[in-house]
Amino acid sequence: MLRLCGAPFCTGVSYYLDHEPLGRSDEARIWVRVGASAGTLRWLALVDTGAPWCIVDGMIADALRLTTHEDAGLETRFGLLRGELHRVPVMLFADEGEPLIIDATVFASARWTGPNVIGYHGFLERLRFAVDPGARGFYFGKL
Repeated sequence: MLRLCGAPFCTGVSYYLDHEPLGRSDEARIWVRVGASAGTLRWLALVDTGAPWCIVDGMIADALRLTTHEDAGLETRFGLLRGELHRVPVMLFADEGEPLIIDATVFASARWTGPNVIGYHGFLERLRFAVDPGARGFYFGKL
């Protein structure tokens, strides 16, 4: 694991995919395995430091029993999207080291047609992370 000034920088690493798993886009991106409900529910999510929150589609929202009332708005590349904000413990799975659970702010919308996203505000800002493109490693740990 990585160290910072002698102390652990991270507690886990997840080896990421660098292309969309469904093949809808050939752009290089970072896709990591995340989950909820003590790890029994798993999905791939796009790491997006430009996204204000995590975003889940209707299927994941249903599985997490999240309501998708249109109380909040989110400006996306597809235009204004209406949905609802929730606090959800989201787990980053580790291929090496320990998984990490973050109390995430999640935007749930039945109308979202894009990928499931890990956003900066409400998730990435709550952990240390680093990317090693050579090893395709997404390193993470507690702040």
